[in-house]
Amino acid sequence: MAAEPLRRAMLPLPLSVRSCAFRSMIALPLLVLGCGGPEKAAPADSGDGGRDSAPVEEGPGLARAPEDLVAFVGEPARLDASTSEGEAFTWELGDGATAEGAVIEHTYTNPGRYRVVLTADGAPPHTDSLVVTVVHRPLAEAPVASSKLVRSGEALWAALTDFDLLAVVSDDGEVLRVPTCRRPLALAAGAGADAGRVAVACRDAAWVHGPDGAVVEVRAGEARAALLFDGLWTLGPEAELTGPDGSVQVALPGRALLGWRGADGAPQVLTAAFKSPMDHALWWDGAPHRMERHPGPDSDTDARGVPNLLGAGALRPDGRALVWGGLKANTERGRFNEGADFAPDRVVRGVVQVVDPLTGTELDPPLLDNRDRVGALAWTPLGETLLVAYHGAQVVDLLDPFSMQRIGGWQHVGHGLDGLWTDGEVAWVLASWSRELVAFDLRAGNAQVELARIRLVDEEVLPADVLAGAQVFFGAADPRMSRDGYISCGSCHPDGGEDGRVWDFTERGEGLRNTQALWAAPAGGPFHWTANFDEGQDFEGDIRLHQGGDGFLSDEDWAVCADGLGPPKAGLSPELDALAAYLAHLRLEAPAEATVAPADLAVFAGAGCVDCHAGAEGTDAAWTAPGEPVLHDVGTLGPGSGSRRGAALTGLRTPPLRGLRRTAPYLHDGSAPDLGAAVRAHEGVELRDDELDAIVRVLSAL
Repeated sequence: MAAEPLRRAMLPLPLSVRSCAFRSMIALPLLVLGCGGPEKAAPADSGDGGRDSAPVEEGPGLARAPEDLVAFVGEPARLDASTSEGEAFTWELGDGATAEGAVIEHTYTNPGRYRVVLTADGAPPHTDSLVVTVVHRPLAEAPVASSKLVRSGEALWAALTDFDLLAVVSDDGEVLRVPTCRRPLALAAGAGADAGRVAVACRDAAWVHGPDGAVVEVRAGEARAALLFDGLWTLGPEAELTGPDGSVQVALPGRALLGWRGADGAPQVLTAAFKSPMDHALWWDGAPHRMERHPGPDSDTDARGVPNLLGAGALRPDGRALVWGGLKANTERGRFNEGADFAPDRVVRGVVQVVDPLTGTELDPPLLDNRDRVGALAWTPLGETLLVAYHGAQVVDLLDPFSMQRIGGWQHVGHGLDGLWTDGEVAWVLASWSRELVAFDLRAGNAQVELARIRLVDEEVLPADVLAGAQVFFGAADPRMSRDGYISCGSCHPDGGEDGRVWDFTERGEGLRNTQALWAAPAGGPFHWTANFDEGQDFEGDIRLHQGGDGFLSDEDWAVCADGLGPPKAGLSPELDALAAYLAHLRLEAPAEATVAPADLAVFAGAGCVDCHAGAEGTDAAWTAPGEPVLHDVGTLGPGSGSRRGAALTGLRTPPLRGLRRTAPYLHDGSAPDLGAAVRAHEGVELRDDELDAIVRVLSAL
């Protein structure tokens, strides 16, 4: 298999970084010389040949604190400043205690980050400081998690979803590519008896690869996440969690699996609902647990909302904090809901939900400003830092594990950040839409020191415009897409699907609108519930008017063709044309259809469903004339339905049926919680219970 060299050589850190920026990851004394302190003063020559002279005044002190370190609760931490100069030394230890001496030991009784100040007596005295991060000792067996990036043996393994491949990257930067199941979505590295194996969750199966890449186990059926934890665990799209013995239990329809040893030593598996109920989020450890909405207030730095799209999870190594990452959706806001219009920074923003897994108590979450959906999470091995990667903002934040405040991070990392792995010294980030693996030095303090950037593929499988369109679609960091990095097309359409939310678009001249999956959109439009766009490039309107983006058209072109049904935008912007190409490509991402019984199809047709839900997409959406769409009023319009393009709403575009079973709630305003309720809501439709059941079976197979 082909291998590629590193694009950038992995060189040793500069001396200045090694000596002054390096912070010890363990509670051992490290001596650091010359880190910004004053130069040692040369002894003064009395000049009197040893004759009696006036007393020499005391010289300046010189404090040289050790490097930052990690200590454990209840265990003595040794602080060694023996290279300092002075007659006496005083330590302020950050927890109210003080000590004297060049070398001391101190025991912290509570976890936290403590700023320790060392003072060397002298004329004048001199101070230096360090940070001691105090954590509980990690569990004897580290928690495990699914991710798109894992380490197994001497290599990193990354899922290449579009290629049906795994990239296996050795420590010297060699890249091997291993064929795997169709559309790999998540990986898991084995430990213990499973060491050296890697599990892969795919759209058609779950595979387990051995150290050499050979397939050693196959489990049929779509899997969204997998674990190797005393055997293979898989999570299916309908929330079916299958254990190593083949037993199945109902969990939550999630995209992340975590595992750790319970008090009895048995494996305990956790997940979170990817799409939350409207008023709360959910996580699961054998039983469901609520996570409440964030109350806000709405401001330029925070907003209300329910944690949603929880596709990343990580358990702190000490087992005392569980974090889920996703997006917070402020669906309470809107002109119909409460008479308040949106602002770009009050719609969605990244969220990290923090929970005590032992009690289920929610802990204070971090305030994530100018951040979009969380794409990946990882803890350092001792739990002193939480790494958070944001899918479209191209940012990785380093968070304090207790205050959840930002203590560092990296910008402009790459497109589509959805994988993280760290050994506590180097952090690797998977940028899936850049097709790259990027390494940063965690030891460099606040400096952004990039160690390597590795290209994961030789040849691209997607057309160039489709790949460019994906980067536009998810590119929250691009000011043309979003004013402050909060939002992109992918914020409401993860993977081209939908977020399960109902938004109040009354200020847009619309009304309550249930997000639709884009992979179900007709190729040539019309788009949206009210057919107010006729080409993919028309999403420039949403970008400019509702996301605060600068837009991809020139202002001159925008002035001419701002109307979504007006002059065409195609050909005016390479980025918008690429976006339209990606939207067309998403039709290939729809879930596969299941087999439908002929008798059920006969009931479906006999009830008149095919009159509107026709063709391969299950919709009669079309244009009867330029700007004149096919619309229907089936009796579901209500007070919140609003208008169409600011005028009277006479009907709605027929929604496609592809992938319908996974897009609850239903109808344009989300008023039907399930498929049966959606069918019953159609005015004039009279069905027996058995007929309704048959129609629901058809819809559930699409």
